[in-house]
Amino acid sequence: MEHETIIRLSVFLGLFALLALAEVLIPRRARAQARNGRWVTNWSIVLTGTAGLRLLGLRCRCWLSGPLWMQRQMAGVCSICWSGPCGSRSPLPC
Repeated sequence: MEHETIIRLSVFLGLFALLALAEVLIPRRARAQARNGRWVTNWSIVLTGTAGLRLLGLRCRCWLSGPLWMQRQMAGVCSICWSGPCGSRSPLPC
């Protein structure tokens, strides 16, 4: 799919606008906090979570690709450290 990011962002923003409008026009209960304060908090949670997952994904990809490649090549420290305690070639302990 060529424009996946644009489509996903458009759907997200469209649903957000629809639900924000519904919150304004059809409130289910009286607000205990100001809308601006809640939205700033919620958006900061969304953005922090998204950034954290992206960074974690990049970090895990880099962290896993090196040792696994080295283990297959039987190279470097990974040939010793990544052999299991029972002599298996699995990175997981036996």
